[in-house]
Amino acid sequence: RRYFATPNDARDIAQILEVLAATVVDSLCDGCSILLLPGELPEVFVSRHRAESRGEALAAIASVADPAVHAFASAEDAKAKLPPAYHSYVDRFGLRGLAILPFPILSPVQGIVTITRDGESEPFEPDDLVMLETCIEYAALAVQRALRFETERIARNQLNAVLENLPIGIIATNESGSITLSNAAARAMVPGLETARSVGEVSTLA
Repeated sequence: RRYFATPNDARDIAQILEVLAATVVDSLCDGCSILLLPGELPEVFVSRHRAESRGEALAAIASVADPAVHAFASAEDAKAKLPPAYHSYVDRFGLRGLAILPFPILSPVQGIVTITRDGESEPFEPDDLVMLETCIEYAALAVQRALRFETERIARNQLNAVLENLPIGIIATNESGSITLSNAAARAMVPGLETARSVGEVSTLA
């Protein structure tokens, strides 16, 4: 919770999802995969499993599906209830619980989280699902912060590029008169401007 609640989080979106998968696998489940759908967010896929660092077997069954939570009495029960695509995973690890949750929990849905509890584990309890949903919501907030940070960074760079190439000199200051920006035209007109800290110093250079 402390990680996902960190304000002004500028971490890479894939890294945020890696942390989410590692967190829930360490404490709540045996496997976790996260698939972000193309759209507002970049398309990203992350998979983690206790028995496989890269979660290859889980990745093979993780796909876009309707949200659902399943409990199985045994591997045989899981194979009887699930499509054949899941059988290889069940044969390898067993399967007692399968949760397919939206990312984020609240609409609009931007991805799918697939979470498993294998043969040596117990099916998901309601409290487990609440904790999983909470982790997903914190991760979704961190992803949105990262997306806003990247959007703002691109906008700032575009604005700076425009200002830098204007043919007129521009000097911007804050409320105390300290210089916060000067473009190439202004620096050409006022030699030494790049070393000036305030408008008062500019007057001695002009």
